[in-house]
Amino acid sequence: MTGGTGGSLPHHSTAALADGRWRPSHAYIPGQNVRHEEGLFDVLTSMVQGCAVDDLPLTLTWRYASAFFDDGFYWEAHELLEAIWMVCPPNSAEKLYVQARIQRANAALKSRMGLARAVARLNTAARELEAEAARRSPDTLFGGMVSH
Repeated sequence: MTGGTGGSLPHHSTAALADGRWRPSHAYIPGQNVRHEEGLFDVLTSMVQGCAVDDLPLTLTWRYASAFFDDGFYWEAHELLEAIWMVCPPNSAEKLYVQARIQRANAALKSRMGLARAVARLNTAARELEAEAARRSPDTLFGGMVSH
């Protein structure tokens, strides 16, 4: 990685990620450009392994997932969110919330690809997941770190 954006991630460089500015060289769009090298996100996805659910929003993985989404790196955000989803307790409101975020990232990617029906289907699924997460945990999620 050089500078703050647009390059390969050093494979064991947590320090290089600490400022939150790193971005991949491009936003991957299936069928339209080249996929990222295998393992590019391994450092980030491994950071949530063994993490307590209430601490997930404090991780660099969460921070980058949000930043990637905000910056239009939807496929990349999906990859990180999936790692977070996998460590959430089964059937928890938190797992549903993260699954909804995954669906939102997928919908945004499908929108960029011009797949309107898929966008509508994914956004409907996301709304349903968000509603169920709110039903299971009406006030906050992740130990009060995230509100609906």
